[in-house]
Parts: sequence; C-alpha cells; structure tokens
Amino acid sequence: MTQPISNPADGRIAILSPRKFHHHVSRSHGYEFEDVIAAALDDVDFFTPQANPSHKLLNRFKNWMSYKTPLAAHLPVGLSATPLEKDYDLFFYTIAHPRNLNFLSAAKNWRKRSKTAICWVQELWLFDFEYLGSLLDQLN
Repeated sequence: MTQPISNPADGRIAILSPRKFHHHVSRSHGYEFEDVIAAALDDVDFFTPQANPSHKLLNRFKNWMSYKTPLAAHLPVGLSATPLEKDYDLFFYTIAHPRNLNFLSAAKNWRKRSKTAICWVQELWLFDFEYLGSLLDQLN
C-alpha cells in the first residue's frame, strides 16, 4: 500500500496556475477546472506567481529560445518564483499551449517535491512537435 508523502494536515495537491498574470477569456475554463479540483478534492495549495513588468518581453524571448536550445529552460520568464517548500502527492498544471511550459520555471522544486505530476495540455498540434523539443523535455 502506498503511503502519502505529506502529512494529512498539509496540502496534498499543488496546482500551478497563471490566473494572476494571464487574464484572457480563453483561459477561463482552465481556471474553472482548477477550482473544481480544489473544491472536490481535499488539501489543495495554489501557486500563482505574479508577473513583473518585463514578463511579456522575457516570455517572448524564452519562447523563441526554447525552440532553439534546451538551455532556454534556465532563462527567466518574468514571474515571481514560488518554490514548493513541502512534499505533495500531486502537482497539477494545465496549459493552453506548449509554450506555456515555460512558466514551470516559476515553480521552483516542483519535480523534486511532487510524487506525481500531471500536465494537461489543452491544444497541441502534431506538426509543432519538431519545434517543441526542449519545451516538451520538461514533461519527461
């Protein structure tokens, strides 16, 4: 029998959400889905990084570099870092497009601190795969 890696009183589920910096109607269903997870399941901690003024410029540059080199994963994206400071049974992140994987860099230690990680990609085109290598590597 598998034991949870966190204390029952602590949050067992971590959700990375761009709701504080990505205000677009196309994201509303993703935010509603996050809210349903939080309401239906127990012990959810939201991680909602804040964008700094250079966020859009840094994000465009990181997206462009991500298609060229895996080293782009180490570039800043213009979001406040929100480290996971305890262990979670589940880390959940929903994205509209693969380029939103760059926002994972704002959640420090997400891979080390989560037993299981789920990334729901809402839209992915087969012909984009050859350009998405270093971005998709983050899902390994």
